[in-house]
Amino acid sequence: LAFFITICSLQLHAQTAGRSLFENLRENVSGFLNENDPDFSGTTIPAGWNKQSAVILAQKTFMGFDQRTSFKLLGANKKNVYILEKERRRIMLLDQSSVGLFSELYFDAGDPDNGFDGKVIKPDGQVIPLELEKAVAVEEENDVPGLFKSYTGRGGSRYYKVPVNNLEVGDIIDYAYLVKNDAGTYGNYIEFQPVYYPCHRSYSVVRQRFEVKLDKNTFLNSRSINGAPEFKESTSGEYNLYSWEDGNRERIKNQYFLNQYLQLPLVKFQIVYSNTENAKNLFIGTRGELKNKLTPDELTKKASVMFAQASGIAKNEMEAANYHIRKMDIADVKEENYILSCYYLLRHLYALDEGRMSGALFAAMMKQLLAQRRIGARVGVTASNQLTRPEDIIFRSELEWFLELNGKFIFAPTSISHINDIPVWAQGNKAFILPEGKGITFQEADIPVVAFSENATRYAYDISMDATNKELLLVKAKHTHKNNNRIVQSDKLLRYELYQPEDWQTYGGWDDKEALSTAQQESLSEQIARYRSEARKLKPRFMEEQLKEEFEEVVKYDRFRLVQDGRHMRKQDLIYEEDYALGEMVQFAGKSILVKLPGYLTNQLKLSGDERTRLYDAYLNNQKQYIYQIKFTVPAGYKVLGLSGLNQKVENETGSFVSEAKLENGIITIMATKTYKQAIVAKQDWPKMLEWIDAAYNFSQQKILLRL
Repeated sequence: LAFFITICSLQLHAQTAGRSLFENLRENVSGFLNENDPDFSGTTIPAGWNKQSAVILAQKTFMGFDQRTSFKLLGANKKNVYILEKERRRIMLLDQSSVGLFSELYFDAGDPDNGFDGKVIKPDGQVIPLELEKAVAVEEENDVPGLFKSYTGRGGSRYYKVPVNNLEVGDIIDYAYLVKNDAGTYGNYIEFQPVYYPCHRSYSVVRQRFEVKLDKNTFLNSRSINGAPEFKESTSGEYNLYSWEDGNRERIKNQYFLNQYLQLPLVKFQIVYSNTENAKNLFIGTRGELKNKLTPDELTKKASVMFAQASGIAKNEMEAANYHIRKMDIADVKEENYILSCYYLLRHLYALDEGRMSGALFAAMMKQLLAQRRIGARVGVTASNQLTRPEDIIFRSELEWFLELNGKFIFAPTSISHINDIPVWAQGNKAFILPEGKGITFQEADIPVVAFSENATRYAYDISMDATNKELLLVKAKHTHKNNNRIVQSDKLLRYELYQPEDWQTYGGWDDKEALSTAQQESLSEQIARYRSEARKLKPRFMEEQLKEEFEEVVKYDRFRLVQDGRHMRKQDLIYEEDYALGEMVQFAGKSILVKLPGYLTNQLKLSGDERTRLYDAYLNNQKQYIYQIKFTVPAGYKVLGLSGLNQKVENETGSFVSEAKLENGIITIMATKTYKQAIVAKQDWPKMLEWIDAAYNFSQQKILLRL
């Protein structure tokens, strides 16, 4: 039967891939594209916007969610949630960059009920329809820009792209798509992907609207942040209608340290289907209610229900965890060692392949493991401060879970984390401790911020001139990353590193291979050996490419050595060494040599233009520190001039840059430290931050003079 269905599907696609497919797409969307909507009649933009790349004259998005009974394959009768999504966009192109960007439009033709069409409006009013027949299939969905993807897509998409020929500056593109989706039913509820919609877009917007139509079993959660408009609600027969309107928003200007989810006007919303109103475990209210706020009491009560469900799942997982505990013989070890072993055991079992263990499952399993030793721990929730403030939580997916134990906070492990790690996205957050027992209410807690001295990176360079080619600098580098800086660097530095087979050694566990037969162990060992043999070839090439992003020319890359991967519970620093040769760091002028030693402070920010003014606080994610030690062996016979200019100190409450250079026994030693003292710098203190940011950049551009 499956084979028969596949053949029919292929034949149907072959029949509709010609002109009939595109005629169908036009017809399906024609009513929406051609409706008499005054927002889509404009051809002018506000004064002052004419020097931008493009302006969105109007954008309208409609989402309809409806549940009805339908007969499916083999006569199965079930209730499904059907989704109709439509979006129309009208854009004026004001420079060649936008002309190039919109010279191809993308659309989804994966369902026969989908629709797409558009037109180009010339400055003289001439209207040129899109030539859909010239569209070609897109092989990889990842190649489709997010601008052209639906909000509610749930798989089955088949994208095409159509060329828009002879586009010119001043043209207006007006296009629309229509997508239909069958969400199916999965138990008693479906939570659709939340939409986070900043009012300010990459292009300035004259007018933008959302319209949402829901049946009686579908709910809308929404919250508007930083002055964004609210959804307005009304009814039409059996349906609830919600509308959101906004306009005259200037484009987002590219700016460092901007958190658009927390700082800009934004509306976020989520559609939830539930066959039960005001469900205890869902963040929804009564039928027809627009849920736009959760009090801490509501939040913790619903989180408690979610945790009870996670605890039921955890209970079924405990047998496997306890099997490992017996193998490790840790049931009676000291309490501190037992806690450590439980954390790293869960990291081993649940985070190595998935990347990060589910927060709720971790809290439930860890709490049950600790309870076996009568070690009390409390469960808490917060939110990622990269996405939302805890007080603005409105979706279940925004919850981040942790355990509070003896005043310390323990978060779900990742494949590289440690029990003492506090994720960047949690530092400084307000959190809520879930109530335990009747009559007990929630408690608030403050998650600490990790000090900059703990988030330190040390760069050590030992540099000399090549004896045969003095235009090259030979470099021996050793770098050490601690805490959050280690986590940031891990993705790059642990690429191609196969640490899973020996993970048990990092916490005193037992080798999983013991559970395999002799033949299985031999086969696995062969696979591991083959992978590592290939990785030894790939890793240096990969690291060389990474190095080229920092330095202008890497002439030769000789060696990479991972000294310590930072995953061992007693060796948490990430340390690596490199040997390489650089060109373009030395300049000759007669008998003098200029050496760009300060240039080893790579990627220092150069802020100019709009970047030097600040409308919003600067979000730096976390406090951190970078320490540089640069040692250079001076060639025989040369004198060193200009070192005093490298001694400076710029410091205030936001951060600092301090440097010192000296010459001893023919070796120049430069020490430089750049410190971010605050995770968030208030906009009024931005000029103070510029002081040491500028100092670090200017230092990195200097050169040392060597003269015979």
